[in-house]
Amino acid sequence: IRFAKLRAYLHPVPGCEGVADLTPEQRRQWNESGLEIVDGLLHEDPDWPDSHHWRARCLVRLSRRREAREALRRAQRFAETKGGRHELTEDLLDSMRTIDQQKEKGNEAYRNQDFAAAKECYDAAVAADALRMDMELSAQLHANRSAVRSRLGQLNSALEDASLALRLSPGYTKARFRRGILLMELERYSD
Repeated sequence: IRFAKLRAYLHPVPGCEGVADLTPEQRRQWNESGLEIVDGLLHEDPDWPDSHHWRARCLVRLSRRREAREALRRAQRFAETKGGRHELTEDLLDSMRTIDQQKEKGNEAYRNQDFAAAKECYDAAVAADALRMDMELSAQLHANRSAVRSRLGQLNSALEDASLALRLSPGYTKARFRRGILLMELERYSD
């Protein structure tokens, strides 16, 4: 039952239609509650790979990516000692690696004013981040892609990304500023 409760705390994918948006404080509370549950499970059985995997998911949601990677490595190690692999963990590590690599490549391409290449990289990062587990990172990816789309003249798409970045992280000043500039460029003054 605790495992089902843990999954329920982590299930909502923010920014998707049909999912009630929680406030950042509510999200943090849910994620911390999930972390408490999984820490209790780990106290009972510290060698269970699934618990380490779900602990990592809680940590990612709390923007504690370094600790999450450590928990994922433990999940892999315990799975190997039990004679198997933990595919969910491998998938999550691959996703995190892809997001980080593509974001950095996109940033480099943007600095070099290769906006088409930057957009490709940010598109790949956003695709790898389909679960939007780290709200701050997801908001950054969408804000960065918004900037690139704006440079490429794709103003409506840029506005969608800036708006989503704000839904994911309502206090994200850079996204709010970018959204305002885009609304002015689109002559949507009442918005």
